[in-house]
Amino acid sequence: MQIRLATQDDLQLVLDFAEHYPFEVIEAYGSEVDLYILAQTTKKLIALKGIYILEIKGFPMAVMAGAIVPSFFSVDKLYNMLFFVVHPNYRRYTARVIDYVEQELVKVGVDKVLLANFAQNNGEKIDRYYRMIGYKVLETTYYKQVKE
Repeated sequence: MQIRLATQDDLQLVLDFAEHYPFEVIEAYGSEVDLYILAQTTKKLIALKGIYILEIKGFPMAVMAGAIVPSFFSVDKLYNMLFFVVHPNYRRYTARVIDYVEQELVKVGVDKVLLANFAQNNGEKIDRYYRMIGYKVLETTYYKQVKE
């Protein structure tokens, strides 16, 4: 397995991985997925060196996108995961994918990784999985639609 940072040449590859993302969960929260905004955000994250692509024998099998941000409360540097997809044929490698990304993030000075999951996307199952691989619950996030 190899890991690399995405380049602008990978834009379509990252967008193709979006086909495996549970957009229906986002839509259930009242947000409409806008593919133009997704593409623009992807371009920005690539420029910020926030998207990692993992490959097996040259075949892209996972994409993790996020942003490196300072902690509001400490000197910690955080990687806030925004998008994470493992190709359905390679889900058994999910823990290794996360481990590879963590190793790369340490190289660029990241102290903590923040992973997220939508509550309606197998929330309890994924919560147990994240705990099993060493993650702890940091906060619970709530949302409310304030603009009609």
